[in-house]
Amino acid sequence: MTVKSLAQFGPDYLLQQADRCQRLSQSCMDLGTARDLRLMSEEYFAEAVKRDIPSPPRFDRENPDHG
Repeated sequence: MTVKSLAQFGPDYLLQQADRCQRLSQSCMDLGTARDLRLMSEEYFAEAVKRDIPSPPRFDRENPDHG
């Protein structure tokens, strides 16, 4: 699953998936698969963080006193 296809999921789900991939990577005997799972975990976590942080208010050049 790519980050683009994660658009429908919220931060809680993404953090659960990140945790799941991380735990699977720790118990995986195949080093290549373990590495891939860790990378997936990092992608899920990064996407969750992006979605959990509210975007800053936009500056209105026409009316600077009103955001």
